[in-house]
Amino acid sequence: MSTLPPPPGLTVDDYEQIESAVMETARGRWFLMEFARRVRANESQVLLDAIDRLSNKVEANFSNDLNRLPRSLTALDEVEHRALQALPQPDLVNESALLEAAPAPVMAPTPSPPSVLMARLEANLRQPVNPPQPVPPKPPAAPQEIDVRAVFAPLDVMGERERLAFFA
Repeated sequence: MSTLPPPPGLTVDDYEQIESAVMETARGRWFLMEFARRVRANESQVLLDAIDRLSNKVEANFSNDLNRLPRSLTALDEVEHRALQALPQPDLVNESALLEAAPAPVMAPTPSPPSVLMARLEANLRQPVNPPQPVPPKPPAAPQEIDVRAVFAPLDVMGERERLAFFA
C-alpha cells in the first residue's frame, strides 16, 4: 500500500507533532480510535461486498453448467448411436473361425451409455450432501534448533542505518 505525500509546506515531522497533540486529550484519542474503527469497518464492508459478488458469479456459472449437462449427454448419446450404426456389420462366419483359433480375451466391462450415466448423476444430485468431517489436528512438530548466528549473519554486513531501517 502506498502512502500519500504530505501537502506542500508540511513534513512527516509535522504529522507526528499533530498526532501527538491530538493524542494528548481524551477527546483526541477517542476521535483517532473512532476514525480508525470506521475506516476498518468501511474496508471490511468493501471486502464483504466483493466476496458476495464473486459468490454470485460462481453460483450462476455452476447452475448454467449444470443446466447444459443433460443436453450435452443427450447429444453424446446420439453421436454414439450414429457411430455404432455407421460401423460395418461383422462377418459372423469368418469371425467365429478366428475366435476358435485365438485365446480367450480378457473382457473389459462395457461402459454405460450416457442415458444411464445421466440417471446416476441425477440420482446423486438428489441425495443430501454430508457436511465435511473435521480433520484431526496434526501432532506438534518437534522443536528444531536454530543457529541464531546464521539467522542474523546478513545483519553483520549492513551499516547502522540499514539495520535500524530493517527493524523499523
